[in-house]
Amino acid sequence: MTNIDTTLDMAFYAYNQNDFETAEELVRDILTISPSNGDALYLLGLIAYRSNALEPAEKLLYEAVKLYPNSQQYELALAGVLQKDGRLDEALSFYEKYKNNPLVLSQIGYIYLQKGQNDFAKSAFEETLKHDSNCQNALIGLALLERQKENHEQALSILNQANQSEHNNTELYYQLAVQNRLCGYYKEALDWITKVLKIYKTASFLNEKGLILEKLDLCGTAQKTYEEAIDIDSYAPDSFANLANLYLKQNNYRRAEEYYKKALALDCDFLQAHHNLAIALCKQDRKAEGLEHYRSALLINPHHISSLYNLAMILEEMGEYSEAAGLYFNILTLKSHPELIDFRIANTLSCLAELNKKGYKEALNFAKGWVKHFSENNIARHVLNALTHNQKDNTYLNNYVKMLFDSFAETYDDTMHHLESTVLDTVIHLIDNLPQQSFENILDLACGTGKFGTLLNKPFKNLTGVDISEKMLKIAAKQGVYSNLIHQDIHTYLDEIHIRYDLIVAVELTNYLADVTPLIQRVSHCLTDDGYFLFSIEQTQKEDIWLSLQGRYQYRETYIQSILEKYNLVAKQIHKIDLRKEGKSTEKGVLFVCQKRHNN
Repeated sequence: MTNIDTTLDMAFYAYNQNDFETAEELVRDILTISPSNGDALYLLGLIAYRSNALEPAEKLLYEAVKLYPNSQQYELALAGVLQKDGRLDEALSFYEKYKNNPLVLSQIGYIYLQKGQNDFAKSAFEETLKHDSNCQNALIGLALLERQKENHEQALSILNQANQSEHNNTELYYQLAVQNRLCGYYKEALDWITKVLKIYKTASFLNEKGLILEKLDLCGTAQKTYEEAIDIDSYAPDSFANLANLYLKQNNYRRAEEYYKKALALDCDFLQAHHNLAIALCKQDRKAEGLEHYRSALLINPHHISSLYNLAMILEEMGEYSEAAGLYFNILTLKSHPELIDFRIANTLSCLAELNKKGYKEALNFAKGWVKHFSENNIARHVLNALTHNQKDNTYLNNYVKMLFDSFAETYDDTMHHLESTVLDTVIHLIDNLPQQSFENILDLACGTGKFGTLLNKPFKNLTGVDISEKMLKIAAKQGVYSNLIHQDIHTYLDEIHIRYDLIVAVELTNYLADVTPLIQRVSHCLTDDGYFLFSIEQTQKEDIWLSLQGRYQYRETYIQSILEKYNLVAKQIHKIDLRKEGKSTEKGVLFVCQKRHNN
């Protein structure tokens, strides 16, 4: 054995021990003596590849292949570098020469996976398994396909199958860490990534550990892990972005901004970094800068739903209703609808319609197009009716109201507080001043989140809440105040009950009734003699019943009084109230305190 052969053996041994510095020093000594040594060029290319220096790795391996054109080992190493560099077709041209090799066939599957040709990828992986049923690379590939479809438990099952082999596979352990995290098995994920890092430490492995630690609420340790990843590889944008994400989660927006910008300096096309930087900037009330980064994200991917949605919301807040509406409709055409998108459109179009005649016309055209392309959408129909003040078409109304309050259930109380709604406080004050010392049975119609029950001061025996929104009722149940909570349309409930109530309350209910007459008629039937009915209306002077641009029903006070008189109810008190803020104005309403008239 020559001195060169001995030195090569030493270099390969050092490389396999992850001692790249020693391996590179030995290889360069060989190339000084023998510049055309293929194995030395090959090993130096591998070292460059492991250091993520793809361009030098490619040059070294191309040189080795040029010197030894029939070397499978050299060509496959070159194909791996080209694949990592995103030059997939070039890599495939080398892999195709050796596709009878199961491991090579599995790499062809990964090429197709990277190209988004999942059917071809699956076929390659399955063909590999026909030759070698325990091929870990092919099983990992099939697991990745399941992960893309968000079949996380199935992906984990395949990875566990791959792990039946006694062969150590760092990539498999890494994917097991990722998949356990995605399945919510964070302790198991941490065990796997710890095992990986004992074998080999890279920025990507440390980043995965950081993500797992965050899930375990070990944010301080996660931060140190991301910082370690940056120390190992200061050119990996993911490490900076993950650290920025952690700062963003902690509401440390300035530090988040700093690290997102570092990530973008390394990769200006890092879509998620642009998106999250926009969030950090907007949180610092720097919306103009934030808008630019949302736009940058959309230049990279025009169909990025989160950026489209957030950009539209900011434009809506800034009063740019026309552009905001256009972005919302773009999202609808992508058939991937974030929660509340329909109601965001509804609000945007009502604001646009209120601007001026041009805005109204534009909003109307938007609404017509919405109904035309989404004819089954009850919200679209209601918005069009609101813009044309068509209060007669209400066959869809119950579905609309259910969707509205199911969507806003989690944020309803906060929203009403933000809108400075005080009607419930006024109702409680009026009940406190009624002559009755206590109530036997109270009915809260459209009880929503149960806020009324939590504010009620006067003693009672039974408190029943009825609402069409199941999600609202789930929140009301947590209040622990109501004797009964009923998920039902209020008219159906009032028709079916045999009990009589001595207090019935309906706050912010009539806004979503096309006519109050059926309600008042049923309430009168369900009240005890001398029983009280407290309810609010949004007021209008236009007609007896008016469907506003905001999609709520308003009533003329004299019309309400005539209905009360017809059904044996006397308005003992009538209070003009401010219902809520509506943009820069205040929505006016009327609160009625009615009592059942004695039948003499």
